[in-house]
Amino acid sequence: MNRLGSASIFLLLWGLLSCQTDPAPTSRKDWADMTFYATGVGFVGGDRSPSERIRAIQAAKRDAARQLEEKILMHRTDSGKTLSEQVQKEEQRKKLSAFVRGAEVTSVEYQADGVHVHTRLSLGNHLKATLGLLPLKEIRSSEPHSMESY
Repeated sequence: MNRLGSASIFLLLWGLLSCQTDPAPTSRKDWADMTFYATGVGFVGGDRSPSERIRAIQAAKRDAARQLEEKILMHRTDSGKTLSEQVQKEEQRKKLSAFVRGAEVTSVEYQADGVHVHTRLSLGNHLKATLGLLPLKEIRSSEPHSMESY
């Protein structure tokens, strides 16, 4: 191929590739209809007393909550942004942490390396409402009712 042909192919490819853009984030209206799972681990001390086991379970629950919160913050919302980009206020972060601490414990396993706590958390509209991301709907009454009509 001659120089002119090589140069024209190069310019054509350069022109096509320079027009490419990153894909736009997809919008998902059902972003909150998700369930997240996490397994936290807590280590039991040498004496394995009941109080030591309780501390291990509490540590495992905190570990699972941390994992759930990380997963939720990386989750993309309907605007295409991650939840961490939308939850900027300290008050919202505290509400999210409280929401995550309410995760359901599905099982507790005692193993050689410690206690494993398996958790499940469904997001749904409860999370949207907790974070103030759910638009308030107007409640309209058609007509005022009187007690005589009952």
